[in-house]
Amino acid sequence: MEIVVQVENVDINAQIGDRYTYDEDEQRVPLTIGEAIAERVAQMLTKDDSYKDLRQQIRDMRVEEMRARVVAELEAAFLQPVQKTSQWGEPTGNPTTLRLEIMKLAAKALEIPRPGYSSSYPRETNAVQQFLQREIEGVVKKELAEAMADEKAKVVAAVRAKAAELIAQAVKEGIGR
Repeated sequence: MEIVVQVENVDINAQIGDRYTYDEDEQRVPLTIGEAIAERVAQMLTKDDSYKDLRQQIRDMRVEEMRARVVAELEAAFLQPVQKTSQWGEPTGNPTTLRLEIMKLAAKALEIPRPGYSSSYPRETNAVQQFLQREIEGVVKKELAEAMADEKAKVVAAVRAKAAELIAQAVKEGIGR
């Protein structure tokens, strides 16, 4: 006896008999061949130890893809001309790019003198000058502290050596009497 099974025109969206599942809204919907395959593959992958971090890998790939798309959109936005408008939406001036506007605002912000809130910053220094002064002071203090620690270690070593020498000499003289 020979049994022959022929399947024609398999559609991944075809319903499987009277089997049902639930969608994201908790509504009962017919189970399709595609959903059954996906469920079975997911079961197999979660049982296999080599796919323990599959969820994290997929999440990382998704984040990387979103990041690439956002970067592309931002680059396009920075390069496309933008028309500045007044508070009523009327065009003002010539079209410019977002990149140029950001550069103008940054340059303006860096050039504005900032009031010094302490005696360590003169009244008429800008943000860049204050930043540089803080960074230079920090580096000098760090290097000075390291140099002081090195010298302190040398002094402690010299004092210990001299103390050991004096103690040894005193012991030698005490025994020799």
